[in-house]
Amino acid sequence: MCESHFDFYNNVNDNKAMLISDFLTKNTSIINLNFGPGLITCDEAKCISKALVENTLLQSLDLSNNVIEYGGAASISNVLAVNTSLKYLYLGYNSIYDDGTTLIANSLKKNTSLIHLDIGGNSISSISTKIISELLIKNTSLTHLDLCFNKISNDGAISLSNSLVKNTSLIHLDLLDNLISDIGATSILNSLVENASLKYLNLGGNEISENIAPIISNTLIKNASLTALDLGSNKISINIMTVISDSLTKNTSLVRLNLSNNSISNDGITSISNALLKNTSLKMLDLSLNSITEVGATSIANALLKNTSLTHLVLNDNDIADTGTTSISDSLFRNTSLIHLNLHYNTISDDGIISISKALIKNTSLTYLNLNLNDITDDGATLILQALVKNTQLKNFYYDTDSRISWNIKSSIEYELIINRNDDLRVKKRKMLLSWLPIKLLYLQKI
Repeated sequence: MCESHFDFYNNVNDNKAMLISDFLTKNTSIINLNFGPGLITCDEAKCISKALVENTLLQSLDLSNNVIEYGGAASISNVLAVNTSLKYLYLGYNSIYDDGTTLIANSLKKNTSLIHLDIGGNSISSISTKIISELLIKNTSLTHLDLCFNKISNDGAISLSNSLVKNTSLIHLDLLDNLISDIGATSILNSLVENASLKYLNLGGNEISENIAPIISNTLIKNASLTALDLGSNKISINIMTVISDSLTKNTSLVRLNLSNNSISNDGITSISNALLKNTSLKMLDLSLNSITEVGATSIANALLKNTSLTHLVLNDNDIADTGTTSISDSLFRNTSLIHLNLHYNTISDDGIISISKALIKNTSLTYLNLNLNDITDDGATLILQALVKNTQLKNFYYDTDSRISWNIKSSIEYELIINRNDDLRVKKRKMLLSWLPIKLLYLQKI
């Protein structure tokens, strides 16, 4: 069978340019090519570009984290004007800046094959973002655009907004950490009232405040295509959460919502918990790093008793403690939809583990549980182990593996997880449970 993927990271020598050119010219099978960080300079990028003029097989080219700079971007832009096979191009963190980005964007005005472009981390400003926006109006093939960790600012966001009103092909737009404040975010969100194609929007790591709460609400109510929205690491507080929560009771398309690292606190969590009682589309909710205590955890737990759509809940780096853990654990007795629960770093002790272990015995849906960086000792780990003897669903369990937990308990936990990850062994475990369970539990009480 022919290889379809090649990683140059461990397959280069000092004569990189010649090797790369020769490889691409003679290639008859590789369709995905990945160059390791720091391997490619402007000269190598020129060799790659020259070879791609003749190469008609390569579909994915990853040059991320190199130093191709303007000269390399110029060579690649020339190729994009004529190449018809390349579909995925990753140019993140290559110091191509505005000048190089402008060349790439202009070449894509004629290209009809590229569907995925990553130019994050290149210090792009609003200047080249305007050229990208012009591209989006004319180009009908590009579906994924990653502009994260640049400097497009509000002016760049406004330019993109104007193109989103007319563009019908883009489904993924990443604007993480781009110096966008309320003005730029408002323009982007308003464009989505008319845009019916975009499914993923990342506005995380910007400077969005509660002042645009009505704009977010209006977008979530009127837009029926957006399935994932990332607003993490902004300036979202209780006031905006009330409005967002209200719109979630009316929205039927959003599947993923990231609100991590904001200032939501318990009152905001109460609002979104109330929304979860009515919302039937949301599956993934990230509320990490939001100063949530046992009060907020209890609100979420009450929502989980009735919600049947949420599958992933991320609550890491809060302070729900043992009381909040007990509330969430109690909800797992009745909830059958949640499969992923992250409680990493939440000041949970062995007292909280008591309730979790009881829930794991009864719960039949949870497959992932993260309790890392809590205060679990041998006593708590033993309770988890005893629960895993009966549980056949949990496949991934993360916890502190330091010296406080003995080796035999850690190895026994991993053994049970290995069984749960294997379908055949899991079936046998279920069949054998009644016959050997009492004996095994007696043994576990002694270790």
